[in-house]
Amino acid sequence: MLVGGGDWVSAIVDGIYAEHGNTAGSFKHLARDRLLVGGGADARSLLGAKGINNFVGCLRKVEFVAGMLKMELIEAARSGAAGAAAWGKMDFHCREPKASDPITFTTRDSHLSDQISFVIQGHSFRYASYIPSIEDHHTLDA
Repeated sequence: MLVGGGDWVSAIVDGIYAEHGNTAGSFKHLARDRLLVGGGADARSLLGAKGINNFVGCLRKVEFVAGMLKMELIEAARSGAAGAAAWGKMDFHCREPKASDPITFTTRDSHLSDQISFVIQGHSFRYASYIPSIEDHHTLDA
């Protein structure tokens, strides 16, 4: 979902991943003739892309909200609605992940851990020098 007003704009994907930003001044509408989702034909040339490659993965819901207008972009592209188009190779469904599939971390504090407890101990053999023991416990929240 792309929302904004005054001097801020937020892009929210699948209700989970969000990016928020501020503009130099206030605005009432986005003066763009095109909204790209997932990249573009030449992603490196997109203004503000900063070397980001096109998205590879699954998006379940992408909404554009501006005032009273609300448009579900994936459904619009799938149905061929006026003003919406899809480029490249796409499947309009998300497959369920397999146990062997990689994982995507969507926030800076996302991480994995396991239920193995272990102790790492180290000692220095230098005279009058000691490296303290380190104990590290991990837990997997499945």
